[in-house]
This record gives sequence, C-alpha cells and structure tokens, in this order.
Amino acid sequence: MREYDLIADWFSTDRGRTVGVGEALAVAATLPVRSRIVDIGCGNCVPVTEALVNAGYRVVGLGSSAGILARFQANLPGTSVVRGDARWCPFVNGGFDAAISMG
Repeated sequence: MREYDLIADWFSTDRGRTVGVGEALAVAATLPVRSRIVDIGCGNCVPVTEALVNAGYRVVGLGSSAGILARFQANLPGTSVVRGDARWCPFVNGGFDAAISMG
C-alpha cells in the first residue's frame, strides 16, 4: 500500500523489539519446530517474524508495502516474503501449518 511506502523509514524505527513476540511464540509452541507459518501483515519482520525464525519455524511474510518489505529482506535475508494483499491471499490451501497476524 502506498501509505506504508511513505512511512517505511519511520515504521522501522517505531517498532518495539518485544511487542507480540510472547503471544506469537506461544501460538507457535503448539506446533512442531520447523512448521510453516505465514505472518500476515509481517511489516519489516521485527520483532515477530524474526522471533519465530530464531525459534526454528519456517516463516513466510506477507505484506503489501514494497518499501517495508525491502527492510524485511534486509533484516532476514534468508526468509521468504511475498508482496500481496491479505484480503486476496496468494497462497494455496494447506500451504501452512498456521497463520499469524499481530498488531
């Protein structure tokens, strides 16, 4: 979305390092390590996607802002991220073990 592209620099500096992490890890803990999780509205991956990846889950980010997703890729270069709109999810049914969306 264009609005998020306009605030991409600010967005990256305004996010805390812990908001949503405990909740995301609690959900993920119900799954085997290496489970596939889609993070809908992943932002720049900090802190939720980053925490899930560091805990051993295979995460794919989904977001709409090219500017913020560029920061995602810089923060977690080995993690897949897809630009798309959550209202029309570009993934096939059964492609993930869980979906998470924080914030």
